[in-house]
Amino acid sequence: MTMNNWIEKLNAFLQFNGREILHKSGKISHKVAQELAYKEYDKFRKKQDVLLISDFDKFLENDKILKEIGSDKNE
Repeated sequence: MTMNNWIEKLNAFLQFNGREILHKSGKISHKVAQELAYKEYDKFRKKQDVLLISDFDKFLENDKILKEIGSDKNE
């Protein structure tokens, strides 16, 4: 299969799924696209960092629970 065959297949797939086919290169520069991507990534990371519970945090929580269970048995 040649590259042109792949292009035709991809275009047919996009049309089938109701997607627009771009026939020319984009209107924004690589630099602008990269800046937009980094800005979106930063938004994503902030949300992820708030929701993240690290393995160390989980270990501390489990250790706390085990200590509480251990102190309950000693009473």
